Amino acid sequence: HAQLYASDESRDDLSYVSTAWDEMYLAARCSVALNSNPGAVVRSKTAFDESTTSQIARAARMVVANAAFALRVESGALSPDVMRGVPLDMRQYEGMYGATRLPREGVDVLHKAPPSNSRHIVVLVRDSIWKLPIFDEASGSLLSVSSIEEALREICEQTALPNGRASPSLAVLTTA
Repeated sequence: HAQLYASDESRDDLSYVSTAWDEMYLAARCSVALNSNPGAVVRSKTAFDESTTSQIARAARMVVANAAFALRVESGALSPDVMRGVPLDMRQYEGMYGATRLPREGVDVLHKAPPSNSRHIVVLVRDSIWKLPIFDEASGSLLSVSSIEEALREICEQTALPNGRASPSLAVLTTA
């Protein structure tokens, strides 16, 4: 019993499962299934206005809402989630944006780009991959919903060909 208390007191993080969870996730060699619907969980009027029926408009709102959330995470301005009056370990949020798994023997490494490097999103339309800046180069501020919507619309228009298919890109070489 005393050893458990001593072990708990010596931890730097707030959760006894964080380290084990990270190791389990980064050591897994199976496909990681993503099954989420942001529209079902995001309740912000900015992100998901039900009067907006355009998929591109909704995507632009989601981009701005996610980027604003990422800025709060990176600046430390995000209030901790609380369960039964106890603040939860918020480190997992840091790996949501500007991060990738780097393959290593045995256990992968989570690489986090410096916040200043995470200034764009990747847009996949049909078989084409696009890099879309979402911050103003001069001021560094997040672009408006309308600016991102216009850029997304332009990407969709440039990707569509008369026969309705885009020219093949690197994405056709990948598998699930």
